[in-house]
Amino acid sequence: VRGVVDQHVKYCLRYDESYLNVKFIYQRHFTQVSVPGGPLFQAVTSARDAMEVAEAFDLGDWYRQLLADRRALQARTVGASRPREGDAGEEEGVDCGKKQKAAAWSCAECGEEFASRNALGRHCGETKHRKA
Repeated sequence: VRGVVDQHVKYCLRYDESYLNVKFIYQRHFTQVSVPGGPLFQAVTSARDAMEVAEAFDLGDWYRQLLADRRALQARTVGASRPREGDAGEEEGVDCGKKQKAAAWSCAECGEEFASRNALGRHCGETKHRKA
């Protein structure tokens, strides 16, 4: 059973499950399935963050390594995604992948096109409109 519990705690910590949810699950486990009041129950009950939950299950070193790996990955990702000064695209106005909505509505009076009926309504008071 301990191996399954360790795997579950690792999964929760790896995927940023709230430590409060983990505490709740294992407090219920200890009071209904296992013997309540033991040292592990007390450690989980008094845990104030994810690190203390990990240390209660003897996973503190594993969790510290996970956090270090995350920081290293984040540093590489953030450093690689930042444009450097003078890079092509800063001055050229390169499209960053955001797609513009095609104009779907046009004003019957002036012919101006709008992406939504709401925008058209603000323009002409929704008295005259047509689908483009």
